[in-house]
Amino acid sequence: MNKNYQRFIILSTYRSGTVWLLSLLNSHPMVRAYGECFHPSYFNRFPHRSALEPWLFAHVRDCFPLIFLRHHIYKQYPNHVRAVGFKLMYTQAINCRAGHIWTWLRDHREIKIIHLKRTNLLASYVSTILTLKTNIIMATNQAHIHQIRLTINPQECLKYFMIVSTHQRYYDDFFQNSDMLSITYESMVTNKEKRSAKILDFLQLQQKPLASSLIKLNTTPLPYLLKNYTELKRYFQKTEWSKFFLE
Repeated sequence: MNKNYQRFIILSTYRSGTVWLLSLLNSHPMVRAYGECFHPSYFNRFPHRSALEPWLFAHVRDCFPLIFLRHHIYKQYPNHVRAVGFKLMYTQAINCRAGHIWTWLRDHREIKIIHLKRTNLLASYVSTILTLKTNIIMATNQAHIHQIRLTINPQECLKYFMIVSTHQRYYDDFFQNSDMLSITYESMVTNKEKRSAKILDFLQLQQKPLASSLIKLNTTPLPYLLKNYTELKRYFQKTEWSKFFLE
């Protein structure tokens, strides 16, 4: 057992490819990559020995988050494990009653930051709405995916663009002195092998092909998926967000 491994986090927002990246990393035998440990219902997603266990784990995490990180995430692992991390969304771990997770992560410069961004925020927002409506977060079989069409509110869409882009800039600045790798979801999709190799180099891991059984939830072009696509395009045509509407 050892603690001599590379610590990291995957920093991002929802529907930006984090689930896929997590599954890719976990296909490497030297990696332990956890999901959203600071999501309120994280511990309810797994089998437990008793009904009380999820509450106890969540209580420790929320009241003593630094102890939780040290003893639940960055704990001792078998000697072959060379990198350990977890997924942290922009809006998580900001209301913990004790500890300062974000400051702690920034001050511990040995913790590497993989900042995963989705360039097309319209696609990210649409994916978020689809997930809420279908309750499907991930899939390995196309038959499990329900294709639906959407009408989205332009004002709510604009609010999303502004919030996520502000978060992206804020955390780039917040972790400017950390060892951070910024990578886009789009680049992962178009050249998975090259980007995967770059991430493994960043984590100082042996190069191995990374694989995932997950499939893309939406393959319908946005102009066909969105019932009011023309209206949205007109609404954003003289803004910095017009770039998302280039068919």
